[in-house]
Amino acid sequence: MPAMNMPPLMKRLYKLEGKVLINKTCLSITAIQARYFHCLLMTTISLLLLISTAQAQDYDICSPDGVALGGYDATSYFEAGGPYFGVAEFVAEHNGLQYRFANQSNLSRFNAEPARYLPRYGGWCAANLSMGQLACPDYTNFKIEDDSLLLFEHSGFTNGLTVWNTNPLEYRERADQNAIELLGESFTP
Repeated sequence: MPAMNMPPLMKRLYKLEGKVLINKTCLSITAIQARYFHCLLMTTISLLLLISTAQAQDYDICSPDGVALGGYDATSYFEAGGPYFGVAEFVAEHNGLQYRFANQSNLSRFNAEPARYLPRYGGWCAANLSMGQLACPDYTNFKIEDDSLLLFEHSGFTNGLTVWNTNPLEYRERADQNAIELLGESFTP
């Protein structure tokens, strides 16, 4: 329909390039806004699915396959040369996670005292937790402090262990406080 034969309202609508016409009314949604809205909607849906999936499972987001510590033997962190990988043959289930061990002896030690070998703060990065954030650790970046296994993030230029070692007493106190708030009332430092 040529623009000169249109009523005035239609002429204005016809001239609106990059706009969406629906039932002879104009919605001012550009293509960029539509893509942004689509991305925002898809991200929201993905996050909701991720949250509902995580709540339906006992294990945490750092162990999406249900294997704790990235498959490392929890007792090996307390041995010289550790940590080292466990194997699927020697497994213990604890709090919905599967812990793997290198041999029967390590599995037996864990089963006798699991609390001794479990990572403090549920396996989250201790340095990030002290700053009020949750971050998955690098399972080879660790420290045994006061007979507790602490795990730390190591990404890019940031090494959580290096940060922690600048003032371990202050970071430990802040991490203990934040753990109760972020990890729940059931957490006991």
